Amino acid sequence: LYTLVATRHDGEPLTVILETYNEMLTRQIKPNACTYKTMILALCERDREVDRVLTQLQARIKRRRAAGLNLSLDQNHLVTLRKEENFGSAMLIFEAAQTLFRTKDHKLISLGSSVYNALLRSCMLHSNTDAAVRVWSVMEQLDNFHPDASSYLHILGTYLSASDIDSAKDVFADFLAAANEGRLHWQTRISDDKTSHVLADETRAGKARVTQMLVWIKMVEAYFKAHDPQSAIGLLEQMMDSKAGLHYSETDVPPPCPAVYTAFIRGFVE
Repeated sequence: LYTLVATRHDGEPLTVILETYNEMLTRQIKPNACTYKTMILALCERDREVDRVLTQLQARIKRRRAAGLNLSLDQNHLVTLRKEENFGSAMLIFEAAQTLFRTKDHKLISLGSSVYNALLRSCMLHSNTDAAVRVWSVMEQLDNFHPDASSYLHILGTYLSASDIDSAKDVFADFLAAANEGRLHWQTRISDDKTSHVLADETRAGKARVTQMLVWIKMVEAYFKAHDPQSAIGLLEQMMDSKAGLHYSETDVPPPCPAVYTAFIRGFVE
C-alpha cells in the first residue's frame, strides 16, 4: 500500500489503492496503525486534489457557458469527481483506528499530527463541523499531545466555511491562550529554513511564523464573512500596533503582511 501511494501520480484516482486495501480485508489481513495512517493520508490528499480540480472546473464551465461553448466534457468530469467519497472513507478508517489501537490501559494511541491535520483540512473543505469536532475530541484525549498551529488553522477554517462565527471566535481565543501558555506545538526549524525563508532565524522556523500569521488572517476572513468588518479592523489595529518586528515570537501579535491587506480588500469588495 505504501508503495502504491508513494508512486501515485498527482491527479490519479485511488482506485488501485482502495482495491488493494479492500483485498486485504477480504483476505482477513488485519491492518496495522501504519496501514491506517497511509490510507487516511492518501484519501485526504486525494480529497484536496478533487476540491482543487472542482473549483477549476466550475470556473471554466462558467467561462465556457458565457462564451456559448459546449460544456458536456467538463460537466461529465465534474459528475465523476463528485462521486468520489474520499473524505467519508477517510473518516470511516479514522473511526476504525480509534476502536483498534489502544494501550493496555485502553488509552488512545496517537496516529500523528499529520493524520489529524489532514483530516481537519478535509473537514474545512467540506464545511463539516461535526467531523472536525470528532477529530479534535480525539486529539484532546491523547496523552502528551498538543495540537499544532496548523490544527487550529484548519478547524478555524472549518467554522469559517460553515459560517459559524461564534465557534470561530472560540477557536481563535483558544489558539491565543495555547500560544501564551506554551500548549502549542510549532514546526521545528529545519537546517535550510534560515536561508530559504525570510521569516526564519536561529530561534524559530519561518514556517511556524507563517502558520501563526495565517491563523490571524483566517480570523479576519471569518469576521468579514459574518458581516462584522469592525471586529476585523480591531484585529488589524492590534497587528499594526505590534512592536514584535519581522521575527515575532509565538506569544507576540504578528505585524501585518501583504496577505492581511489582501484579505481586507477582498472582504470589503465582497
